Amino acid sequence: MRRSWISFAIAFLWGCGDGGGTAPPRDRVARLTIAPSDTAVLVGSDVPFRVTAYDASGRVLANAPLVFRSSIDDVAAVSSAGLAATNAIGATTITVSAAGGSPSATAQLRVTPIVLELPLPPGAQHVEIYGVNDARAVVGAGYLYSGDPPRAFASTPSRGSFNLPLLNPSEPVPSQARGVNASGVITGYATRSGGFKRVVTWTLDGAMQDLGVAGFSQTYGIAINNAGQIAAYGDARDTQQYKEHAYLYDPTTRSYTDLGALAGKEGVSQPRAISEAGAIVGASPRPSDGFLVGFLWTRGAGMREIAPPQGIGTAVGVASDGRVAGWYNPTPAAFPTSRGFLAKPNASAVDIGTLGGAQTEPTGMNERGEVVGWSHTSTGMRHAFLWSESRGMVDLGGSLALQTRASAVSPAGIVAGTMDVTTDPPTPRQRGIHERPMLWVTRRMQ
Repeated sequence: MRRSWISFAIAFLWGCGDGGGTAPPRDRVARLTIAPSDTAVLVGSDVPFRVTAYDASGRVLANAPLVFRSSIDDVAAVSSAGLAATNAIGATTITVSAAGGSPSATAQLRVTPIVLELPLPPGAQHVEIYGVNDARAVVGAGYLYSGDPPRAFASTPSRGSFNLPLLNPSEPVPSQARGVNASGVITGYATRSGGFKRVVTWTLDGAMQDLGVAGFSQTYGIAINNAGQIAAYGDARDTQQYKEHAYLYDPTTRSYTDLGALAGKEGVSQPRAISEAGAIVGASPRPSDGFLVGFLWTRGAGMREIAPPQGIGTAVGVASDGRVAGWYNPTPAAFPTSRGFLAKPNASAVDIGTLGGAQTEPTGMNERGEVVGWSHTSTGMRHAFLWSESRGMVDLGGSLALQTRASAVSPAGIVAGTMDVTTDPPTPRQRGIHERPMLWVTRRMQ
């Protein structure tokens, strides 16, 4: 009898354990499902993910503790309740796991841009886009026919597209709007009587200022930052010759600083972009062989070469932290092939890839280091793209069965560019493919 009582006690204690062991098998999560498992939404959307937990017998477990995470928070951040807030275009994997990390389930979330077609400016059939700001002000040049003089224009959400004033309104002379800052100040060039081109600024309400100075034959405004500094170029006369150099225009002193050239005073240089810190990038012939390469100019260090991964090229964008984007031709002696690169301070430039085809050509970069341009797909289509270090290259033209190109990107990820449209107006001179202005919103708007 005593032996039976001891056996019962041992069995009872074994079954009870120490009171804190693992959960009984019927309460342990054995499998998770997540829905939707693969979805695409517009940027700025919130996506609730529904998760069901099961035990080993297939019974649904209510209130099982779960942990959510996103593989790229810059694309979408997910809350502890499974609500994903999309922040930027791209693709991310949402993973949900039981407490302790296992089991888990995954879902694919693709975030696509909001695409907006803009109206053509008055009298234009074709446009080139050069700049955009966070308020969705877009600037560029419009053309009626191929080969006709360009006309500077701007486009805003409230006014649509409109032509900017001319220095010489009585003649159809060239003008271009090349950049716009956060305050809506636009830079570019306009033509005076006699065909002389001058750096100008416009405001979105129509005010115009001539910034040309004596001693220059031609001057062009290329880019502007929020301080009103302008990257410009001109051909100032020096020892009976015109030297085309990049310049920095300072609005506080109303003066131009000659940036020189990689080959020195006798060389040439052209700017492409200016950072908020006043750094300027562009292109200048390399002294050793005369091939065009990118340059970076800063007030403290002057001009230095930005070496591409190989071959020749040019720099098209710069951020205040010193990152530079550009394109290069790896085989300059052969058929031209453009590729994109990103260069960081004290590091070699790296190739940013393609959309599946052979060529990529960046056209601009913002302060975040987001690069835009065009790239060929595997089928040979030319598509606009946005590239970042965290997300890689994202196809902006994927939803459009058209050729597209991105030309500029604002700090908040507003991308401006064009799409090719085939038209058939009455006159043969107008027939053909024309580029129409458009916008991509690539980040959640605040």
